[in-house]
This record gives sequence, C-alpha cells and structure tokens, in this order.
Amino acid sequence: MVFKLYTNSEEAWSAMFARMKRAVKSIHIEMYIFTADTQRTHDFIAILKEKAQSGVQVILIFDVFGSISLSNTVVKDLRGAGAEVRFFAIYFTVPIKKYCLLMVKPLL
Repeated sequence: MVFKLYTNSEEAWSAMFARMKRAVKSIHIEMYIFTADTQRTHDFIAILKEKAQSGVQVILIFDVFGSISLSNTVVKDLRGAGAEVRFFAIYFTVPIKKYCLLMVKPLL
C-alpha cells in the first residue's frame, strides 16, 4: 500500500474525499475532532452514508471530547446507513491525530 503525506489541509481533505468516492471495500477513519461542518466544500457525511448503504464497510472512530459537537442525529443517520460509529475517551493523554485508511482496489 502506498501512503502519501499531505502538509496542506485543503489538499488532504480533497484527497480523502476523492478516495472515499472510489472506495469499494472499506473506509476506516479515526479522528480526534470530527464535525458535520463540511457540506459546502466536502459533504463527508453524505458520502459516508452513501458508501455504507452500497455495502462498503465504513468504520468511524472519534474522540468523545474532540467530536462533542457532532450531533446525535448525524450519528444515528450514519449508523442507520450501516456505518459503524464508535467513540473513544482517553482524557488528558490524547495525541491529536487524524488518519484515513481507504481500500480503493481489492488486494487480490
């Protein structure tokens, strides 16, 4: 698997969105801060729901504190579409990190 490091946030989000659109097997996202504030630029929630409904395995792991502004409605909608949404809480020892792992093509 080839990894690419982005140092520009706008490029990173655009690349994640493009990869999510092409995902055929799975989308795994772990983030400290995740909010539903990207509809104008990248509608992540809509694409995650669409992919989950189409059979792509969507697993989302968010920090309970860092993603406190994420509404219960959004979480219920994602789960209703078939996405697995989990929250973790490690207070005072949380490294701020974001990663997104997408399977664009099956390995075999």
